[in-house]
Amino acid sequence: MIPRPVELSLYPLLAAKRDKTFLLAISGGLDSMALFYGFLEMAKKFELNFSVAHVHHGSEKNTKPQFRDQAFAFVQKTCAQHKISFFSRRHSGNKPLLSEQSLRHFRLSALSEIKKETGSDYVVFAHHRDDLFETRILRLIRGTGPQGLPAMLQEKGPVLRPFLNLTKKELKNYLETVKGDFVDDPSNLETKYLRNWVRNKWLPALERRSPGATGAIARSLQSIADLNASASAPLAHCFEEGKLLRREFLQLAVSDKRRVLGFYLKEQNCKDFGLSHINELIKRLDVEQNNLTFRLLKKNWRANAKHVWSEG
Repeated sequence: MIPRPVELSLYPLLAAKRDKTFLLAISGGLDSMALFYGFLEMAKKFELNFSVAHVHHGSEKNTKPQFRDQAFAFVQKTCAQHKISFFSRRHSGNKPLLSEQSLRHFRLSALSEIKKETGSDYVVFAHHRDDLFETRILRLIRGTGPQGLPAMLQEKGPVLRPFLNLTKKELKNYLETVKGDFVDDPSNLETKYLRNWVRNKWLPALERRSPGATGAIARSLQSIADLNASASAPLAHCFEEGKLLRREFLQLAVSDKRRVLGFYLKEQNCKDFGLSHINELIKRLDVEQNNLTFRLLKKNWRANAKHVWSEG
């Protein structure tokens, strides 16, 4: 049998981690079910220790509660059919999760809890090449420099994203080949969410107006991200034991200051930062006062004559 793209993406990543345990983030949608069936196929080639985590985002005043219950039941049943351990978390707060940010934060928190509960070494997501492109477009819209363009990596710490080199179409073709089922989330069509508007309205309109434009933009963004990654090494002298060296930092050109801060913010797990936040940090640090304390991006920042660092 000719190896299929999904399995070709999974094999080298998993073959090197045969002694590790994996927690698959499975929503029941097309992408995550391709991940599920891909792991099932890999388990036929060598022993794999994996389980499934499903996050239920709770109730909302429309058709979502019904779909979310349907997705939960679907994933639970599918795991039972294939004898795969199933774990879940459900949002039960009084206020529904309405924004993209609140949904994402709850989902990541829930997955972190399940990872700890199961003792898994890695959490595996089904993000693909189209997701990566959309994330880069959103970051450009919100204001980011080159440091914000990498967006996702196939492996970063305890997180794996093996499908970043595959398109959604390839994942769909794979599911059809293995006769895998999935459920459609109706919220993916709601253009009140910016990502959905970009995906369902803006990018198709751009492609109709200028065929090939989306592919050209994707390649350009990847080139910028690659160039930024290769240019990061010379700025390593600005860091010491997890802190910024203030004097070395202040001697940089503005463009390099932005790159250094972008890298540091990512390492500190700062969420949803943009160019405006980076410029504000540069402004706050570029003063004669030795000892500084201020709050930005939900973190406390401190500086003395030698170092700059964040807390919290």
